[in-house]
Amino acid sequence: MIIDKVNIIAFAGIKNKVIDFKEGINLIYGENEKGKSTIQNFIRVWLYGMNSKRSKDIKNNDRLRFMPVDGDTIRGELYLNHNNRRYVIIRTFGKTKKEDLSQIIDAETGEEILDIPKNDPGKYFLNVNSATFNKTLFISQLGVAISKDKEEEIIDKAANLLDSEEENISVQKSFEKLETIKKKITTTRKTGKLDILREKYNALVEERYEAYRLAENNLEEEQALITLKENRSNLREEIKNLNIYKRYLKKIKLQKEYEEITEYLKKKEELKKKERFIESSLSSKNGLIDENLLNDIKEENSLYFSILDMKNESERNLAYKIEIYNKKKSDNRELLFLDNISNNEKNNFIKNVMEQEVIKEKIDIYNNLNIEIERLQEEIAIKKEKLGASINFENKVEEIKYLLKRYEEKLKELKFNIENNNLKEDTNNRDYIKKYNNLIKVASVLLFITLICTIIIKSNIYLSVIIGIAFIFSLLFLLIINKKVNKNKTIEGKEQVIKRLQEEINEIEKEIYKYTKLVKSSSYEDFIRKLKSYEEFTDFEEKQKIRISEKYSQLVPLNIDKLKETYNKNQKNIDKILELSNTENINEIIYKISKYEEVNKELLSLEIEVEKEEKSIESLEKELNIREKRIREKLAFIGLEDIDLYELEEKLIELREKIKERAEIIRGLKSIEETYAALTKDKDIDAIKEEVKDIINKEIKYNYSSEEEIDIKISEKSNELIELEKSIKDIENKLENRYLGKRSIAEIEEEIEDIKEKMKTLEIQMQSIELAIEVMKASLREVRGNFTNILNSNVMNYYNYLTNGEYNEVMVSDSYEMKVRQKNDVISAGMLSNGANDQLYLSLRLAFIKMIYKNTEYPLILDDAFVQYDDMRLEKALKLLSEIDINQIIIFTCQKREIELLKNINDKVNYICL
Repeated sequence: MIIDKVNIIAFAGIKNKVIDFKEGINLIYGENEKGKSTIQNFIRVWLYGMNSKRSKDIKNNDRLRFMPVDGDTIRGELYLNHNNRRYVIIRTFGKTKKEDLSQIIDAETGEEILDIPKNDPGKYFLNVNSATFNKTLFISQLGVAISKDKEEEIIDKAANLLDSEEENISVQKSFEKLETIKKKITTTRKTGKLDILREKYNALVEERYEAYRLAENNLEEEQALITLKENRSNLREEIKNLNIYKRYLKKIKLQKEYEEITEYLKKKEELKKKERFIESSLSSKNGLIDENLLNDIKEENSLYFSILDMKNESERNLAYKIEIYNKKKSDNRELLFLDNISNNEKNNFIKNVMEQEVIKEKIDIYNNLNIEIERLQEEIAIKKEKLGASINFENKVEEIKYLLKRYEEKLKELKFNIENNNLKEDTNNRDYIKKYNNLIKVASVLLFITLICTIIIKSNIYLSVIIGIAFIFSLLFLLIINKKVNKNKTIEGKEQVIKRLQEEINEIEKEIYKYTKLVKSSSYEDFIRKLKSYEEFTDFEEKQKIRISEKYSQLVPLNIDKLKETYNKNQKNIDKILELSNTENINEIIYKISKYEEVNKELLSLEIEVEKEEKSIESLEKELNIREKRIREKLAFIGLEDIDLYELEEKLIELREKIKERAEIIRGLKSIEETYAALTKDKDIDAIKEEVKDIINKEIKYNYSSEEEIDIKISEKSNELIELEKSIKDIENKLENRYLGKRSIAEIEEEIEDIKEKMKTLEIQMQSIELAIEVMKASLREVRGNFTNILNSNVMNYYNYLTNGEYNEVMVSDSYEMKVRQKNDVISAGMLSNGANDQLYLSLRLAFIKMIYKNTEYPLILDDAFVQYDDMRLEKALKLLSEIDINQIIIFTCQKREIELLKNINDKVNYICL
């Protein structure tokens, strides 16, 4: 993967910034606060997204840290080249993760790529996670040192590549997968499949034990029921025999009882009278009160008091829960002020507190920029004041420079003219000029005379020839003299040039003298020194003004008025909450809000429980009213509708006794009537005996002398039979209801066997996993032993290059702590100088890169990674980076020395100035 270009639309303090990168080394130079680290982090975020921390500290929260100052949305594009195909990663980050958008498109066709993960495309392009990327290819400012954490996969990838040449076979992932499967089977919290099965197995064993116990108890109950039924049968037989014997006795004594017929009639009337009296007390609207009605009323009354007990218990529970609720509320009364604050206001408070830190930091940046501007302006003023009279050069420098340039040129010209002319010879020539001028005049006169004579004397040939020759000689003499004079005139012209130059130089010196007086210079050298000082000042002033302009350009995006407005608005909201809380500690309020939520949940839970108890009491109250109404309706039939229900039980007992008494009277009447009928029959004793002979067909040995004794015995046996019937009914109900909601032992046993089979399977699987982990650990130890040797060797090779072989050995631990051997001394990395320590960790990173990123293209990104290097170390490091096989290196720096050194090392560097 090669980074082609970044297009930062809005990211932290950078807006609409496009930077093109190339393969090989890219050096990005910029002064502090120009955005170098921001650009580096832009690349990281676009590859791996924002961190997941929700810290209030802006340094640990990417979303807050890189949010544009003006509140704009984080947006931008990252252009990549991967496997000869160009991609564009387009991302937008909102205030929350839900607002984030990510899209990866083909840079040539614009087609959206759907098979690349949008949240961390770097994992696809570089085949490493963010932790590994940060520890290998991404070196932040003063962040070359690394330590191991659970998120990275460096050692696994390097060891896998070493052992199998296949980086995707991750031992750590295998361990994690096995541990995940293991945790699904069993955990310390007992939530695994095997834990659940074991708990279920224990519950089933307990259920089986309970079923066996119930079965044993059931056998005992059934045996008791059989015994009771046998006793009931015996009692019924005995009562039957007693009745038979009673009738037999009556007939035996029939003769005697003839005499007592009248007596029986009297007894009958007395019993009738008594029966009528009792019936009057047992009368109701629907007739006489019977046992069933009383039993029905009793059951209703018992159920009523049972519900009443439940209501009383609920009322006690309600009182207890209200007491707990009030105590909880009282214990946390310092949180009650939050009841008057809405959830929106609480969220805004926390949001405002977090925003204040960010805004304050930006305001501090704004103030620091202003302070820096004032400092720069003050430096200009101080230097300007130190100039003194040199300030008068203002607006005259170019004119003075031109004057000095002319002065220098004239001096050079004067020197040249003086050096190229013989002044002595020129002086002698000046003496001959007058002499030659006189000769010229004489020669001219002679030439004129000969010319006239030639014209006049034409007849004398000889004389004409002589005159002609004289004319020629005169002419030649004139020419020679004239040439000599002209030569002397040239020499005289040169002297005039030198004189003119001297005059011009004097004029220039006069002009320069005016300026020296203007700046109060004592000499020409002092004048030049002051001029140079003024020029240095103007250069300094221009640089400072550029820096001031840069600071102003950084001030504009901060929008201080809006920041202050937001800050004051936030502070107003915060102060409002502070005033309500009666405290000035914001952290205490945040803690109280957190605690309030927890306490509020507990109070809400208690309120729900109280409301539940109140509803239960209300429901029981309604049920009681219904029950009481039904009881009163039934009591109205027997005229007891106004009776206190607490006294009803005694009244029912009283009525039951009367019913029994009436039954006894009825039985007595019946007995008397039977006796009377027997006595009045027209039969003798033998006929009566013969009559009962077919009834008494078996021997009954009784020695009762009267019917009363028999009746008493029958009554006793009847009561005993009633009690026996009750016991039988109770046992039958108990046996009938004992297995309600209970499963059979066979069903339980079947499920236990099923659970045991599943447990056995999981236990075998667990043993297999543990065995696999042990085997893998042993294999990993062996592989990592080889890996560590290779890693140490690679680190040592790079470190030897950087340090000129100063150390003998490097030792790297699993946690990336390192030691070096220098001759016989073993030194911890922390004991080295900062520069040597950075060199060591750079060597470790390069070793990791060499082992992990085989046969792949990748960028190495460094942000001021060499600030702790001296010039020699820096040159070594840059040479090493130029020589090793890395497809793309992006170096961010605020130092110009990297530029100078790289120009000598590598002539193909792509220089970018921010």
